[in-house]
Amino acid sequence: MIFRNLEWRDMGITINGRALTHLRFADDIVLFAKTPADLSKMINDLASESAKAGLKLNPEKTKIMTNGNKDPVIVKRTKSPTWKNIYTSVN
Repeated sequence: MIFRNLEWRDMGITINGRALTHLRFADDIVLFAKTPADLSKMINDLASESAKAGLKLNPEKTKIMTNGNKDPVIVKRTKSPTWKNIYTSVN
């Protein structure tokens, strides 16, 4: 139910004319975004909606990879003080 409540219509990437915002496998999730701002919004939305269901994202296991510039991805502080700005680039 968490993903059904997210408003990500204009986010993600387009593959063969179809929007792709995320992939799920077991307890892992991959988010796709065109910009760091979109990714920040998606992570914050997902964390907020997950919290409503009693779940929380683990900042220790959260990784961000890009195929471009090394730009900041801002994550709102939640109850966990370990969230921080994440900078990662894969070229």
